[in-house]
Formats: sequence, structure tokens, C-alpha cells
Amino acid sequence: MSMHQSAARLHGGMAVSRRWEDWVSVLAGLYLALSVLWTTGAPAVWFVPLGVLVILAGVWSEAQDTSLIAEIAVGIVGVVTFISPWLGGFTGMMRVDWTAWIVGAVTVVMAIIALIVRRGPTSERRMT
Repeated sequence: MSMHQSAARLHGGMAVSRRWEDWVSVLAGLYLALSVLWTTGAPAVWFVPLGVLVILAGVWSEAQDTSLIAEIAVGIVGVVTFISPWLGGFTGMMRVDWTAWIVGAVTVVMAIIALIVRRGPTSERRMT
């Protein structure tokens, strides 16, 4: 039984998941969407929609226990967030750039961890 399977609990007849990497992605998206409030020059037109997309992708990945598409979606949104300073033309504003780079990198790393942990070794998948 994998760490994630053992972390799931039955609550009121419903399985409750405790996959931390999805929730870290959700928190990163929340930080990105709200960072326009305290980061001078942060492009709300980029950060708010990307933050919401990271949140939605993370929640979707959490809800879809074995969906490869949901896990990949988190990674794609992370990559777009990471390259958003170049796409949006706001490079050179270090606080803004670093916010996008850190949130994007965290989101991509969480997607990779989710893919590795959920897929696990072939032998483990056969046993469950």
C-alpha cells in the first residue's frame, strides 16, 4: 500500500485524500493570485488568472485520484507561470519575475512529485 493510499481515510462514507503536493500547488496558486496586492508592479492581468488556473488544476488533480491528465495540467500551468515574465513582457522587475519563477517552479515540482508518487513502481501497482 502506498503512502498516499494509507493516508486516505474513510469519512462519512467518502474517501478523504491527503495528497500534500496538490495542496501545495493550490497554496502556490493562491499566493500568485493574491501577490498583486503586495508586489509593486505585479501584472494582475497575468498573475490573477494564472493563480486561479493553478488553484483549479491543483483541486482537479486532488479530486481525480489517478488522472494523468490532471497531473500533467498542473505541470503545464506551472511551466506557463514560470515563463510568464517573458510571455507577458514584464521581465526586469525582479520581485515580479521571482514571484512567477518561484510559483511556477514549485508548481512544476509538485506535479512531478505527484506523477512519481502516484505512478510508483510497477510492482506496487500490481499489488493494489
